[in-house]
Amino acid sequence: MEVNGATETSTEERKSRMKIALATLADAANISQEGKLNVMGVFQTITMENTPAVFAKMVLAVIVEAETEDLGNTIPLNIRMLDPDANTLVDATQQITFDPRVLRGRHTSLITFDMFQFPAFGDYEIV
Repeated sequence: MEVNGATETSTEERKSRMKIALATLADAANISQEGKLNVMGVFQTITMENTPAVFAKMVLAVIVEAETEDLGNTIPLNIRMLDPDANTLVDATQQITFDPRVLRGRHTSLITFDMFQFPAFGDYEIV
């Protein structure tokens, strides 16, 4: 995923083998009753005329996959957004519990940013 030049990064938590299968920043996203992820207006590059730039709403949609040893466990998903100087703008953690009844667990998380402000031009990174 590119947010003005930066790429999405996957990390491992608690020595789990959890992997990020999808991460995208968009205008809107939701999860249907059937569990399907619906995403609208995916950002590839964010263009700003002036800074600070304020976006009324953005949604980060993340799908994580767990290996067999993580099924039934609760694992933290940590998301941070860094500005061009590597300062943390967002630091969010969600606890994810993977269903132990499946062979490979998947979990979809939506993180909404209301009135989000980009303070300067440059490359922002989601890690």
